Amino acid sequence: MLLVDPPPKPLLQPLRLRNGVANIPYRDADQPVKPLDRAPPAGPPLRCSSVDPGDDIWYHVAFIAELAAASLIGALLEVQIEGGDGWAVSLPTWRVAPPRWARPVLGARSITGYHVYVQLFMLVIMHAPYALGFAAPSLHAELRIVSFLVLFWVVEDFLWFVVNPAFGIRRFRRGEVWWHAATWWGFMPRDYWVGLPLGIGLYVLSW
Repeated sequence: MLLVDPPPKPLLQPLRLRNGVANIPYRDADQPVKPLDRAPPAGPPLRCSSVDPGDDIWYHVAFIAELAAASLIGALLEVQIEGGDGWAVSLPTWRVAPPRWARPVLGARSITGYHVYVQLFMLVIMHAPYALGFAAPSLHAELRIVSFLVLFWVVEDFLWFVVNPAFGIRRFRRGEVWWHAATWWGFMPRDYWVGLPLGIGLYVLSW
């Protein structure tokens, strides 16, 4: 009679769930399997950044570099579109006079389709990381996005004069820039005085 040895017992039992808690084997199959006393601790809450801004100055450098590059490219693009005529005055776009409540903000500038759509485009693009799964929506992330947008429009607007052959930095003054003339404070438009501290403040809050 041929005797055959029984198959060896498995060293590990299959993973089983008990009341939603995993029974994780840590001995051989002859020993009872004990469930975990408690579920593993949850990870830290999602933030806009997992790095403390004080730990690495390069995160601030990267933000400034991205802002400068985007503003310069945006200014160069707008010069190609508008030429030497600011505020889309020569573009085939719709334009309406600002309502009375908006005149203290816009001054002599009309509301144009060009500016409405380009700003909406930037707003949508800046929120693309949410849709692509690169970032989770949060207050910190939204503050960072709004900060970038505010600073972008200030820096891009100034660089438009710098890189525009029809203007240059020497013509950056009230008498030469009619669309900013009504809201010109000191040596630069009021929009810059308001936008710069607002954007920087939002950036600080985003951390």
